[in-house]
Amino acid sequence: MVRILSRRLIVPLLLTLSACHLLDQTDFEPKPSPKPVLPPVPDPETRTALVTIDYTKANPDYGTTLSTAVHAVETRRPGSLYDVVAVIADSGGAEAGRARAADVMTAIEAAGVIPARIQLGLKLEPGRKIPQVRVYLR
Repeated sequence: MVRILSRRLIVPLLLTLSACHLLDQTDFEPKPSPKPVLPPVPDPETRTALVTIDYTKANPDYGTTLSTAVHAVETRRPGSLYDVVAVIADSGGAEAGRARAADVMTAIEAAGVIPARIQLGLKLEPGRKIPQVRVYLR
């Protein structure tokens, strides 16, 4: 009788203990907060450019126009983010496109925008005859 009684008690006890969780340090540590997700950069073709600079000649004079546009944006929306995108026809113009975009970025910085708010980009548009640099707001 004692054997039957002890078996009746042992089996449920073993089943109950098998579902238990042993405590360890991870039970007392705070859960890490999720990393903030940055919004994706929108496709430049769905936005209207703030300024478009055509390079029909080697060194177009865009400084005054760009500075005026940046000052207007900073007055209305201080802290705006800028995307400077060089648009080229093929990969052969990539180096020149990067240099042009960097020059435009320097001009935006000269207008008072910190570099952390400016992002550079490069876009291929096959068949484009005139390279451009476009400045978008985010």
